[in-house]
Amino acid sequence: MQYILVTGASGFVGSSLCEALLTQGYKVLGIGRKNPYNANLSPKERGFLSADTLAHKNFKYEQLELKNLDKDSLKNYEFSLAFHLASMVEYASLEYTEYTEYTINATINLIDFTITRHIPKIIFSSTASVFAQPDSKQNYIITERSPISPMSYYSLAKYTCEKLLEIATFKSNQLQAITLRFPALFGVNHLGGVVYEFVKNAWQNKDIVLFNNGQVLRNILYINDAIKALISAAQAQNLQQYEAFVIGSKDSQNTAFIAQQLIESLHSRSKLILSPKPSPNPFNAILDTTKAQQLLHFTPPSIQAGLESYAKDIILQGGIL
Repeated sequence: MQYILVTGASGFVGSSLCEALLTQGYKVLGIGRKNPYNANLSPKERGFLSADTLAHKNFKYEQLELKNLDKDSLKNYEFSLAFHLASMVEYASLEYTEYTEYTINATINLIDFTITRHIPKIIFSSTASVFAQPDSKQNYIITERSPISPMSYYSLAKYTCEKLLEIATFKSNQLQAITLRFPALFGVNHLGGVVYEFVKNAWQNKDIVLFNNGQVLRNILYINDAIKALISAAQAQNLQQYEAFVIGSKDSQNTAFIAQQLIESLHSRSKLILSPKPSPNPFNAILDTTKAQQLLHFTPPSIQAGLESYAKDIILQGGIL
């Protein structure tokens, strides 16, 4: 039985994907920069692969940076599929050269590896932030045909990887690549972003300040639903050699709704403080997932359902990291 290759396996998305694939009976080889076996490191330092995943009979892990991946790597394995999740995370302080090394060059190496090793399909995790941000305050509906205009080094690097994958499928008719453009994801091991900040305050019964009076619309997605989308993309039939999909929840909600839902689900005493101060990301995003529903059979969840599941996970583990 061949392995499924997961890059970025110790990260937030990768660790959850590995667990889900093992549950479904697949053999998984995860690769990443971190050493998940070192219990002396903090979760952020060693990654988020669980002890059950690391001990699973069908799981292997190799500490390997994609920038060092070549045709001679991982010679003892054969692969049926690759999930490409590894990427430099989004930090405003990072220079583009760092995204070039750890995101773009890493993707070039993976493409060369998949072609050399005859791996037929790559599923790539990209971002909805590759799309243009409108000047208008009107609700903005994003589809696969919306204008592309990355406005950060992170989203520019992701879009560059998308195009590299598309070109690779054009040059090699033996390779298929599927790109999923995700909104902000949330879950118990995600230690950043607006939802995490809301949860952290709610868990500590601290008030939550909302810019733009809490009226900015957001489309966010619970990690378990993102994993379902990734696996659906892997299992989908009759797709073009290269396809890109918008993935998200079935609705967009304003930040006041999101924060209030978390307060209620966590039984918090926090209060909402509405501030007229402009949000650093003010445009109202609505994601149209029609294509993913039709071709991937992806069923988008509601944001409320995702937030309720997230709150249950936090309570179950006894708090946030």
